[in-house]
Amino acid sequence: MSGNGKSGLFGNAEQVAVERGVYEFRSERPIIMTSKTEVAAVLPVDGMTEERLGAFRTLCAPAQPRLVISSRRAKALGVETAEPIGVAIGDLHTAATIFALASDTQVTRRVDVVPAGEVAGPAIALAKLAQRLPALLIADGRAAAASDVSLVTVEADAVGRFREASIASRWRRRRPSRSTATSPPGS
Repeated sequence: MSGNGKSGLFGNAEQVAVERGVYEFRSERPIIMTSKTEVAAVLPVDGMTEERLGAFRTLCAPAQPRLVISSRRAKALGVETAEPIGVAIGDLHTAATIFALASDTQVTRRVDVVPAGEVAGPAIALAKLAQRLPALLIADGRAAAASDVSLVTVEADAVGRFREASIASRWRRRRPSRSTATSPPGS
């Protein structure tokens, strides 16, 4: 708890930011994700419309978004990797073609692999927490962060801590207490 005594009442600021990021992803809105070396604008691709794609490109300009996919999806596209990868997308890629790259069982076009970026893993983890496809558009987010658009900011490292705390909390709730573990049924 901070010195003002209020933060414990409303939750840890880092956890609140991750929860807000989850809700933004569920609402198909972009967030800003930060790390020690990167500021990125991040948008889930499932449910993305042409209008939303255009708005994201405008928000990030002059930066070009890249499709970031999990290592599992990369393997389905013929790229052997243990880490998420970035796939170059051009201005001619539509929302439908981007979604197809992220989800179709058969992709016949060659993919141009680009660096995924430092926030790729945490961004995919956040998408999974939001029950979204682990496929995101990610672009340099400095222009987006400086814009007048109000975006939730999530620290990349906070996503892992949030997940660990969530798992620990669930485990504690499911673990029977000593008094209930030794009590006979019906007591």
